[in-house]
Amino acid sequence: MRAGRRKHGHVRALLRSRCLVGISLLAMLAGLSRLDPAGEGWTGAVSRLLIASADARKVAASKVTTHRFVVQPADVFKVPALGPSRQRPIARRFGSAHKAPGRTSPWHTVTVRPLAERSRSVRDAPKPGARELVAAAETLMRHATAELKKDRPVWDAVAKRGAAFHRILEKLSGHSRRRRLDTTAQDAPSGKRLDGVASALQGRRHEGRRLGARPLADLLPPVGSFKASEVLAINLATEEIGKVRSANYEVAGTIELPEFGLTVTRLRVPESVNAISAWAKLYDLLPGGGFALNRIYAPYRLGSGPAARQGGGVRSGPSGKGCTAERCFGTQLINWQVALAACARDVRVGIVDTGFDRSHPAFAGVRYEYREFLPDGKAGAPNQHGTGILSLLAGTAGSGTPGLIPHATYIVANAFFADGSGSAISDTAQMLQALHWLKKSGVAIANLSFAGPDDELLHHGVQQLAKAGIVIVAAAGNGGPSAPPSYPAAYKEVIAVTAVDRDLAPYRYASRGDHIDIAAPGVEVWTALPGRREGPQTGTSFAVPYVTAVIAVGFRGAGLQPDDDPLAAKRRALALLHKDVKSLGVRGSDATFGAGLVQAPAVCDPPSQTVAVVARDWRATVHPAPAGAWTSTVRTASGSDVSR
Repeated sequence: MRAGRRKHGHVRALLRSRCLVGISLLAMLAGLSRLDPAGEGWTGAVSRLLIASADARKVAASKVTTHRFVVQPADVFKVPALGPSRQRPIARRFGSAHKAPGRTSPWHTVTVRPLAERSRSVRDAPKPGARELVAAAETLMRHATAELKKDRPVWDAVAKRGAAFHRILEKLSGHSRRRRLDTTAQDAPSGKRLDGVASALQGRRHEGRRLGARPLADLLPPVGSFKASEVLAINLATEEIGKVRSANYEVAGTIELPEFGLTVTRLRVPESVNAISAWAKLYDLLPGGGFALNRIYAPYRLGSGPAARQGGGVRSGPSGKGCTAERCFGTQLINWQVALAACARDVRVGIVDTGFDRSHPAFAGVRYEYREFLPDGKAGAPNQHGTGILSLLAGTAGSGTPGLIPHATYIVANAFFADGSGSAISDTAQMLQALHWLKKSGVAIANLSFAGPDDELLHHGVQQLAKAGIVIVAAAGNGGPSAPPSYPAAYKEVIAVTAVDRDLAPYRYASRGDHIDIAAPGVEVWTALPGRREGPQTGTSFAVPYVTAVIAVGFRGAGLQPDDDPLAAKRRALALLHKDVKSLGVRGSDATFGAGLVQAPAVCDPPSQTVAVVARDWRATVHPAPAGAWTSTVRTASGSDVSR
């Protein structure tokens, strides 16, 4: 307080001293003014020096100041389009009036009015609206382009040097236009919406855009989301492949997918070109061709924190001991009854994942078919993920990891190989082959516990499965609440599953969004692990089998119901799931839990048995089949095969 008073006292003293000094100066000037021999006081002389006369101000206002600015070709750029018309070049520093340059002069003469007049005109002018601003900008660009084109050498230099920058700006402008599109999918079941870029991309595809056509102002894909040395060609004719070879592209292999109506050719790009540039050059070489990047997928990406760390597990206990309620809490959360498993006896469930430990005691007696889809020369990925997923569905009832529907038949496609660090990854080419095999095998449900970027070719495969009546269930992804949607879960034809813990709290690293359909247990879920071990695993991947099992029980081996509408199968499955769903968030669907926690039906009617087969002394064997495939069969003691 004392310091504040002292400060205010100093200020008042200073003000008083300034007043005294000011009065003294005025008195001095008044006295000196009388000594002016010319009759003009000193005050008049000072005011004449500092303030111009009225006549001088009028003359200055009538003058026009002219400035010159150099416009070099490098200064010319193309701005993003503000309206429906295309982008046009415009030179920097153009004023409201300009003079076209002569053929021998690199100068643009720009007329600038004095500041006072410009401020007055701007203040008094009516405020233009958005449309007027757009029209004015387009008019300015149109005039600037016309003037620049008169000087042909300059225009050619401008067009050449600004081409790359123009392409980038065109992509940005196209992206902003797409984000203004309507993001509500009218035909999406359960109110599922697709926001931003995904909505626009899928909208264009549904409007009949040719598969693999040149992208329409798409942003560049993130680095690491595609193979840097490959491009996929779609349904190329023999002469077109010849043109591609002549342009130094190497044909690495061809994949026939008749169920999808596709022939995919893997092209290795020239050494001096990356995949993005090679992709664009292929459209210049074959304007009517179809091409796509070879996208990269992972079975799951672990978050950080205690719930995401995967332990080494414990040794599997003796058969018949079962699983404690503390470990296998997932079945309690969804109200699963062991008797429900009989209703899925005739259901064929497809799984695309890593391989699994076929010698694990949890899979004794399981009926399955197994096939690997790995690139030439690539080693298989670690099988911890696939072992855990299959055990949640097919684990033997008496094991330490009993499955929900062990009596179903499983079509297991291993599409993951090891990258340079040994982690499990896959790509578009392998995924297409795996999905194609699932469709040929007649599965009713496809369990997809992996995530990746938006992929036009993979989406085509998903649509073909959906049209065949196959219900597709996929993991939402573990990128975090603010991460962009992961695919294939974000496709409209797919049921997207998120994860909750034993307390029904959302998994902290689960992706969120309007595409989420339903939730299931997925944090520290007890599963089988390779090496005859078992332990907890975490991620949205491990929530998917719970939803798959409930759908399988509800279908009760009813068979496929093909439909030209790719959303019909999902609608049918969601109607089944929504009968017993448990709401976890707001009423209805939300971005965190979807419709809520999946719940098993109270009862089900097992499919009728039309044929009873009684045999003695059965044994299950697994033997290698041609072309690298694995098949599970059941044989009698006499050696005769029984079809499964």
